Amino acid sequence: MSGRRRRAPTTDGAGSPATGDAAQALVDLAQRIARVYIARCAPRAVLLTGSVGEGLADEYSDLDVVAYYDGAIPDDVRLNGVRAKLAAEAYREPFPRNDHGCAEAYRLGGIEVEVAHFEVYETERRLSDALDGRDPGSTEYKAVMGILRGLPLHGADLIEQWQARCAQVPDVLARSMVEHYLRQTMPLWYFADALDGRDATLWVHQTLATNALCVLGILAGVNRRFYSTFQFKRMRHFVASLPIAPPNLAERLEAIVGGDARHGIEVLEGLVRESLELVAGHLPEANTSVLRYPPGARQQPWHVADLDE
Repeated sequence: MSGRRRRAPTTDGAGSPATGDAAQALVDLAQRIARVYIARCAPRAVLLTGSVGEGLADEYSDLDVVAYYDGAIPDDVRLNGVRAKLAAEAYREPFPRNDHGCAEAYRLGGIEVEVAHFEVYETERRLSDALDGRDPGSTEYKAVMGILRGLPLHGADLIEQWQARCAQVPDVLARSMVEHYLRQTMPLWYFADALDGRDATLWVHQTLATNALCVLGILAGVNRRFYSTFQFKRMRHFVASLPIAPPNLAERLEAIVGGDARHGIEVLEGLVRESLELVAGHLPEANTSVLRYPPGARQQPWHVADLDE
């Protein structure tokens, strides 16, 4: 089997301990699974993604494996044979089979395993669509990040071609990311006084969390890093990969959602202001006017007397 063997690190990139033996055991299990698929389904390439592929796994991690095929994806008979060979348990279908892909989920020795199957042609089409910048909020970037950070278990030449293709976020995508996440940012600082009397606690906290993710999306564009809010995990590890960022970014993002809503709004406003300054310095072609109200703007109440002629 082709592919490089990656030893698990001793930390997860944010200072917390990771269990190297558990992480390596997951890599070994993924390699065993891949061997069975290679023998029975003949994929062109097999990729280990997720925290295990990145070397960040622990005893709570599951396995995410993707197999790619030059022709049609394998039929259910062959996939049933693979699961029987592996003695897989608790099978389910994460998403319905279509002409270009399918997925299986099952348990092996108490470990959750998900294996997706895609055509090479379809994968390359999706990569092209993702890189053109037309849909910067797409969940497809989760798949791009998986390819970019994953560990080839088979067909490393193909995987490495894709990784080289995705090594740099194109300028058009970086710009559209910044504009998309600015457009999605709800300027709570502008409405803060009005919100005090609106019984909107749940919505405000939900919106604060969404806005914190938008700040990361803006900064991801500035730094030309792929990003998706879908199942966004290991925030500090991602923040550490951003050389262009406001100071104490991780702590301030957590403060947005970690307590009093008014304080969270103040922290959010500060981060958006500093992020806009970074956009101006590093990606000036981005259109920041898409943000509905800039930091510092405040809604003013109107008065009935002002309506009198």
